[in-house]
Amino acid sequence: MNNIHRSLGFQNAVFEVDASAVFIGSSYLYASARDCGRIGQLMLNGGSLNGQRIMSEDWVRRATTPNTSDNEKAYGYQWWLNRGDENLRWQDLPEDAYSAQGNRQQYLMVIPSMDLGASEQVYDLSGLQPILLSRRTFAGPVKKVQRRERDWL
Repeated sequence: MNNIHRSLGFQNAVFEVDASAVFIGSSYLYASARDCGRIGQLMLNGGSLNGQRIMSEDWVRRATTPNTSDNEKAYGYQWWLNRGDENLRWQDLPEDAYSAQGNRQQYLMVIPSMDLGASEQVYDLSGLQPILLSRRTFAGPVKKVQRRERDWL
């Protein structure tokens, strides 16, 4: 996990492991909104961050593609997808939107068609506000997101 920590530039993140010291990939990532934002930027960039390839573009595409199971199809590799089921999950957002959602209202929303990502942690002891990952101004259905640009990479 140290390689991922360094590659993403995490500053305040902890990956919890199970009793056998195996990383629990489905959960137990404790990270600041800023560090979660780095994951969103990685996804927006198709698997690269700061000029470094961390995962393949193909993996990012597959991770954000509706699954082919008989269950809910609007779910990728740990990502809730807006598309895939009969109706959009978030009617007011573009079809390509996807989100990681965690315990205590941790949210990471990525909308590639808007070149936008937002990370928010309601249970963030640092008091930081939601972080926008895009440098582009936006309007429309994402009005509820507090717009506060930061150059955090």
